[in-house]
Amino acid sequence: MPTSCPPKTIRRISYSATRSATGTTYKVASSCIKDVGKPGKTPKSQRITRSKDFDLGTYGYKNLDEKKIDERRDVLKKAIISVSTKMNVNEHEASVKVLREINLLAIYNRNTNPSLAKKLEDDKEWIMKTYHTNTRKSIMA
Repeated sequence: MPTSCPPKTIRRISYSATRSATGTTYKVASSCIKDVGKPGKTPKSQRITRSKDFDLGTYGYKNLDEKKIDERRDVLKKAIISVSTKMNVNEHEASVKVLREINLLAIYNRNTNPSLAKKLEDDKEWIMKTYHTNTRKSIMA
C-alpha cells in the first residue's frame, strides 16, 4: 500500500467488487493510478490565466444568459472594432484576441456552467466563420 504517489498520479482507495454472474467478491488494494480526472491539480506554471488588460465585460459582453444571440454578436463586433483601433491592428488580429478570450471563458465554464459554455462556443464558432479565423493556428499561437 503506497503512502505517496509519483508525480502525475493519484492514489486510488481500495474497494471491493462483486461479480453479478458468480457472486464472487474481489478486493482491490489501494494503488497509484494516472491522474486523468477533470478536477486535477494543474501546476501553477501550466495554468491558463485571464489577461488583466483585456475584459469583454467592458464592451457589454456579460450576463449572457439574458442576452439574445443578435445582442451578443453586436457586442462582439463592437469589441473587435474597438480592439483593432486601440491596438492599431487589423480586424482579423483583433478577432483572434477576442476569440482567445471567449475560448478561455468557455474552458473555465465547461464543467460549472455548461449552458453558458455552449453559448460561448457558439460565439467562438461565429467569430471563426465571420472573420475567417482558423481556430487551431489562432488559439494556440
